[in-house]
Amino acid sequence: MQAGMLLDSAGSLWRRFGLHMPPEGGRVMKSRVKTMPKGLVRDVIERDGGFCLLVLPGCMGEASTADHRADRGHGGSLVLNHGAALIAACGLCNGRKTHLHPLERTPLIRRGLIVAKDSTNEKTLARCKETPIETVEGERFYLISANERTRVEDMMRGDR
Repeated sequence: MQAGMLLDSAGSLWRRFGLHMPPEGGRVMKSRVKTMPKGLVRDVIERDGGFCLLVLPGCMGEASTADHRADRGHGGSLVLNHGAALIAACGLCNGRKTHLHPLERTPLIRRGLIVAKDSTNEKTLARCKETPIETVEGERFYLISANERTRVEDMMRGDR
């Protein structure tokens, strides 16, 4: 990359790669991105059977990350790092979900894999807890925690 291409007048290339523009003579520092604990991701993937629940076109099948059912915004609150707000996803589907056409989003909303954001993160989490997910096979579950889910039918009978 040419030196002149690294920084434009707005510093957009710096921001694009998560870098802060350094003060004169300072050093470049990477942004601190809030990430989920690896144990939480591992538990969510295991809870969901190790497979991507989104299953968008080109899906890799095997889950490699945990995806937020509700959009956290840019970094967002850690409140939504609760197991009820997370589903197993492959890296491809996790990246594609944010740029879906409304016709592609509708089935994911219907299946509870995308949950609308509420006025606060706490209310959004409550909405996630109340909204069951549906697998591709048609099984429906309430997500209780990062390592527990309960069939909707069992909850209706009180079997939890």
